[in-house]
Amino acid sequence: MTNQKLSKKNYTLLYSALVLVFTWVVSIALFSDPNLNTDSIIVIIPLVLAMFFPAILAFIIKRIMYRNTKSISQFSLKTLNKKSVLFAILYPILFILLSFLIVMVLQIGKINFKEIPNFSGVIQIIVAIFINMIILIGEEYGWRGYLLPELTEKHGKIKATVFVGIVWALFHVPVVYLSAKASGTSDPLLVCLIQAGCAFVFSFAFS
Repeated sequence: MTNQKLSKKNYTLLYSALVLVFTWVVSIALFSDPNLNTDSIIVIIPLVLAMFFPAILAFIIKRIMYRNTKSISQFSLKTLNKKSVLFAILYPILFILLSFLIVMVLQIGKINFKEIPNFSGVIQIIVAIFINMIILIGEEYGWRGYLLPELTEKHGKIKATVFVGIVWALFHVPVVYLSAKASGTSDPLLVCLIQAGCAFVFSFAFS
C-alpha cells in the first residue's frame, strides 16, 4: 500500500513537471518573435496541441499506473453535481460583471459601443465557444480528470485544490503573459494575475 501511494505521488509530481516544462518551452518558442502574428495558423496549431498535452500525458500515466483501458476512458464525472453545473453557468456572468466594474472604477478602460457585436458576431462567438469547449477537454481531463482526483485521495480537497490551482496557473502564465504582450495589451501582467487567480475558483468548484 505504501509503495502504491508513493508511486502515485511520484506520478503526480512527474506529470505536473512535464506539463509545465512542455508548455513553457512551446510558449517561449512561439512568442520569442516580437513581430509574431498571434492569429497566425503557425501559432494557433502548436497552442492547441499544447492545450491537449495535459490530457495526452494523463492518458499515458493512467495507462502505466492502472494498466487497464477502463481507467483511461473514465473521466471524473462524479464531480458533475449541482455545485459544478451552477458554477459553470454563473461564473462567466459574474466574472464579466466584476471585470466591467473593476475597469470602470479604476478607469483603465472604456466601453466601445462600435465593438458591440451584431447578430453575425454573436453567432461567431457562440461557434467559438463550442470549439473552445472541445479544445478545453484537453486541459480538463488532465486537471480535473486525473490530477485533482489523485491528489484529493491522498491529501484532501483543500491541499489538492491549492496544488492544482498553482499548477494550472503556472501552465497558463507564459501563454497568457506573452500573448497579451504580443497583442499589445496595455497591462499583460494584470491579465496574467487575473487568469492565475481563476485557477483556485475552478478547482474548488469541481473538488
